[in-house]
Amino acid sequence: MIKTNNIRISLVTLLMLLMNFVVTSQSTVSIGGGTSNIYRYPFYGLYDYSHTMFIYTQSELGSSSTINNLEFQLGGYSTPYTYNNLTIKLAHTTDNEFGTNIKVDLTNLNNSDLTTVLSGYDLTISSNGWVSFTFTTPFSYDGTSNLLVIIENRDGSWASGYGYTESEFDNCSCSNDYMSWYKYQDGSYPSGYGTRDQSYRPNIKINTAAPLPIELISFTGFEDNGNVNLEWSVASQINNDYFTLEHSIDGYLWETISNISGAGNSSESITYDYVHTKPKNGVNYYRLSQTDFDGKFEVFNPIAVYVRVEKKYIISRCNLLGQPVSEDYSGLMVLIWDNGEKELILNTKY
Repeated sequence: MIKTNNIRISLVTLLMLLMNFVVTSQSTVSIGGGTSNIYRYPFYGLYDYSHTMFIYTQSELGSSSTINNLEFQLGGYSTPYTYNNLTIKLAHTTDNEFGTNIKVDLTNLNNSDLTTVLSGYDLTISSNGWVSFTFTTPFSYDGTSNLLVIIENRDGSWASGYGYTESEFDNCSCSNDYMSWYKYQDGSYPSGYGTRDQSYRPNIKINTAAPLPIELISFTGFEDNGNVNLEWSVASQINNDYFTLEHSIDGYLWETISNISGAGNSSESITYDYVHTKPKNGVNYYRLSQTDFDGKFEVFNPIAVYVRVEKKYIISRCNLLGQPVSEDYSGLMVLIWDNGEKELILNTKY
């Protein structure tokens, strides 16, 4: 029996380690729905090297966010097709078009917070359609600037079967409309001036994660005289209505034990605590979640606290069939103590 219980606890603990309880607020900004088949950017397989840039405006992007992924819509590739050594960079820019004097080294282009979000990436196109690039370094978009997207291709080799990028066609001849730029060559990575494009810009999906409502520093618990003291600290709070504490004895079924008011909006470190006065003997699991004023919520990883309550008196006796017996019963008897412990004894009647 003890061995079986130990195995069960180990499996529950393992499952909790594998499960991801954190809920994040993800969103996608899609820009461009055109069907023009443009080969020259951002992946032009005819050349060994290329540098392409695109501007997307604040009005298209919206409020501040953390950009963690880009997608481009590709077509016409003989699959699989591979590009080696791609780099993606993002930056803020106040420019809303590329000038005629822009160079590969970004000379005469207003930009800030230039960030390499993905480098040395080998892309294998296994099917045509939306191709995703997940960043190793997320980019914090400020919500007020335009966004500069830079794609650097250092493949260094040529292969047949390359395709094109689906792009939005814009032939309005408007001012401030040169929002694509490219430069490519063989033999070495290009330098100097490139070519700005007024007519096309690639379809793109920009995947973002909204700022988390709280920044959790720690969530801990410990046993004290049969109770469990729970404590958690947060570094900041945004739109935080309340916290919820849940309790479980098996890691599967959860019961709410308390709701604790949050601080709304705060940039200060705050520590909260709660005493659970009715834990079970043995392993107790606790889970913390946070709810915004608009109802959105975030759930954090559970913790386990072992509680050892001393047994004081026997509350019942039964035989192996679970039938109640008296203290004079002769044979194997299961004693159930006030702390929930079960004890198997051999009672011999004299």
